[in-house]
Amino acid sequence: MLKFLERFRDSAKSKAIKDCFFVVLDTELTGLDVKRDELLSLGAIKMRGSQILLGEIFYREVYVSRFSKETVAIHKILPSEIEDSPEISKILPEFLEFIKDSVLVGYHTKIDLTFIKKYFRKFNLMFPRVTSVDVYRVYQWLKKKSNDRCFL
Repeated sequence: MLKFLERFRDSAKSKAIKDCFFVVLDTELTGLDVKRDELLSLGAIKMRGSQILLGEIFYREVYVSRFSKETVAIHKILPSEIEDSPEISKILPEFLEFIKDSVLVGYHTKIDLTFIKKYFRKFNLMFPRVTSVDVYRVYQWLKKKSNDRCFL
């Protein structure tokens, strides 16, 4: 956690948190195997400090060629809903612009970022060096620091 705080301080260039931009990120995937599974949707909302910027929303469904019943049961995205969606290569530049100069925030962000970076590599695009915060890891850290007292 201390390493994160140091990276955050460096990346924020000593800005007050209220002046920092955050992008809360979530993806839907066909599975968790980065070698064979694909990204189905990419969603994000921008914040400045603790304020949610309601007009700053990014949501794109991604065209994929294969689906499984198990995948649909988890994320509720049907093949018919994405048949007219763009391929991921068309979405990446727009997503890159959306996250520019922001700290990424999410739940198990390592999984989301692993899949996103896979496509950046595939299309020879450079994924920016960004700070990310995994709220689940923050929760675990806070729970440990609370000396096993009830922490909700």
